[in-house]
Amino acid sequence: MPQLVIIDRDGVINENREQGVLRPQQLKPLPGSLEAIARLNHAGIRVAVISGRPDTPEGQIPIESMDSIHTHLQQLLARRGGHIDAFFITTDTVEEDTEANLDAICDRFSTTPQQAVVITTNPHLLENPKATGIQAILVGTPSENTHDDVRPHRSPDLVSATDYLLTS
Repeated sequence: MPQLVIIDRDGVINENREQGVLRPQQLKPLPGSLEAIARLNHAGIRVAVISGRPDTPEGQIPIESMDSIHTHLQQLLARRGGHIDAFFITTDTVEEDTEANLDAICDRFSTTPQQAVVITTNPHLLENPKATGIQAILVGTPSENTHDDVRPHRSPDLVSATDYLLTS
């Protein structure tokens, strides 16, 4: 069982929005996702969330807005007995410098990449975890963009990915 699960927020925990989540009210949890995180917490697994900053016509949304969105997510999780141990906001896009981001998250938790799992809908986010030794789980609809040499475990959603992690 992993010591750390890193979850790509949009599309795994909450519904993907074309413009991104810009306000707390726009954060719509996917069915069972909050309960799945609480199950990871109760199993003693630390949970980190990674997300990019959406762009608006005025530029990227302010960090304070991201903090409000994440505070709202923490409140929703608390009602289900769960929490996120840390949020990480990537610069530019989630794909850029993923290896450094994931390594930094592991370092923050004093965890090796081999003790971590990343759960994402984005096949591009899976390219570097393989190189670092982080186990990857791709959730959602399979994409033709997935590289054959990555071969992540596939799950339809965070609930199934959690079932897999807790029973493996």
